[in-house]
Amino acid sequence: PQAKQFELIKDPRVAVTNQDLEEQFNLLIHIRNRISETHNAVHTLRSVRRQVNEWVVRADATGGNEILSQRAKVIRDQLNLVEEELVTAHDGEYDKLSLPQKLNAKLAELTFVVASADAAPTRQSYHVFDDISARVESQIEKLQEVMDKDLIEFVNTVHELEIPTIV
Repeated sequence: PQAKQFELIKDPRVAVTNQDLEEQFNLLIHIRNRISETHNAVHTLRSVRRQVNEWVVRADATGGNEILSQRAKVIRDQLNLVEEELVTAHDGEYDKLSLPQKLNAKLAELTFVVASADAAPTRQSYHVFDDISARVESQIEKLQEVMDKDLIEFVNTVHELEIPTIV
């Protein structure tokens, strides 16, 4: 393999400083990271919901248990609320006019705004990012509360009821 060193330079027709481009790059990285955190949270909550549902099915197969079903419903309801804030769950075609954009889509749209020009991000872009980011963080904290409290109670109930792993 051949290697050649080269230097990247900005377009001389663009009147922007390297610092402006670095600020733009840094904000885009922060947005990307927050989108990744959002999607990781959604994957986690969907996995938890799926597992909770599986345990309820196992419990039902062995005679069922109302306490476990109630705890599962509380967890599912809370996970659904978090998911509804983070992402739009839709089947088939997505209609932007009838379904409001959720936090992940708002972050994705902000990416286009920040990257739309060779310039430092505007103050408004930072404000929008901070606002959406705080709202995402709030939802991630709610998810963590479910994991730390309700899910632990659910798992303890599964153990107390001695529900078989395989039915």
